[in-house]
Amino acid sequence: MQPRLILEIGTFRGASTLLLAMNAPEDALVYTLDLPPDDRRTQHPLQIGGVEALASSVGQRYRGTPSASRIRQLYGDSAVFDFSPYAARAGLIYVDGNHEYANVRTDSQTALRCLAPGGVILWDDYHPVYGPGVMQALHELPAEVVRIQGTRLAACRGAGPHAG
Repeated sequence: MQPRLILEIGTFRGASTLLLAMNAPEDALVYTLDLPPDDRRTQHPLQIGGVEALASSVGQRYRGTPSASRIRQLYGDSAVFDFSPYAARAGLIYVDGNHEYANVRTDSQTALRCLAPGGVILWDDYHPVYGPGVMQALHELPAEVVRIQGTRLAACRGAGPHAG
């Protein structure tokens, strides 16, 4: 894969964001969305494995790194955020936001709309303990979702040619 536009839903500290940017082509941009630090209100109740109680700075892991110049931090609630600028453009999407079923369902539908032909969506915490809402929502998707053995990841690939 050589995605030029990567979309992440759920930045938290930015460790995954940094890994995405470090392993992407030099001309790729990573757009990552998280709740604003000063406004944690959401349309759906938060259920993200207890991390909502941890004090952290959104994106702290990638800030000040050489890859930071290719990362665009976005703020908002993914359930109501306007993703239209990314529609059918993202070659890789990483979904690791609110793990509550309704939000995972909304984020997954958003990811399918933003996925470029041949692109890939990855979901974190596909696990009965860490992400029962993730598992339930993904089992209901109209796309073929597969679990990546030995990980807590699930994936699906969009139809069409390889995304760029």
